[in-house]
Amino acid sequence: QLHMGLNIVPDEDQGEFE
Repeated sequence: QLHMGLNIVPDEDQGEFE
């Protein structure tokens, strides 16, 4: 899963998506 702060990202990587 790609999560670099574009849509929704759980507290697993960073959480810079605000």
